[in-house]
This record gives sequence, structure tokens and C-alpha cells, in this order.
Amino acid sequence: MVNETWQQWKPLEVAPKRYLLDCIIDVEEVLEIVLSDMEGNAKKIRIIFEGSVVAYRYTYETFRMHTLHMLKQRYGSDFYTKCDFFQVIDSEYLSWVSEQLHGVGDMASLKHFCLYGLEDVIDIIADCEPRVEFIDSK
Repeated sequence: MVNETWQQWKPLEVAPKRYLLDCIIDVEEVLEIVLSDMEGNAKKIRIIFEGSVVAYRYTYETFRMHTLHMLKQRYGSDFYTKCDFFQVIDSEYLSWVSEQLHGVGDMASLKHFCLYGLEDVIDIIADCEPRVEFIDSK
């Protein structure tokens, strides 16, 4: 984690809110993640990766306390308490995926996205940015 650089990723121009995971759907080369704001009074956000996901992992936030501590040390608590969407440059997770390829495949285009919600952390390795949109919450 020493070489990782975390950057806030702003896929939509929205007021800072904290989000909760509604669902993760992984079907036929499409990974869809639906989030709702913690008060439940705004539109939901749908994040769709189409045919570009190499790997993803879900972790309950409590089991990422080391990462949370590192973010606080490097960037201050506002960095992660006012933003849930990140891109991680030179990430350990991306390095691990690269090692697993064992020289088969091109890693140059891959990016690490991280959705760091109130209770959940979702890391996604993909070769392009997802489509992100608001959806009605009803």
C-alpha cells in the first residue's frame, strides 16, 4: 500500500453524500452496482461496467480499517468522509491481479476503482470507466 495513490473520482457532479450499497449484479459481462444515499431521500446511483471488469471484490468496511487508517494519515479524514468514489493508482490489488496473469495479457489499460461506502468497500479492476447514472428510487 506504500506506493498507492488514492484520488477522489467524481463520476457525477453531485453534492457530497454518503452512500449505502443496495445491490451488486454480475451477469454476462456486465457488473452493475446500485447505491442509495444514507438518508434515502435522493435518487439512487447506478454504476455499470460493461464487458470491462477483470476482477472485483467486496469487503465489509470493518475489515478495511487498515486502509481507512492509511487514508486518514495520508489525506486527512475529509478525504474519505466526504467522498465515496475513488480511483487508486499503482494499487496493491492491481499488482496482485497482474501477478495472477503471469505475463499473459496486457495490464496497461487497467484501472482500479474503489467505492468506499458507509458499510461496504467494493474494489473493481476494469479497462475503462463505467457508465454512471441517477435512477429513481421507487
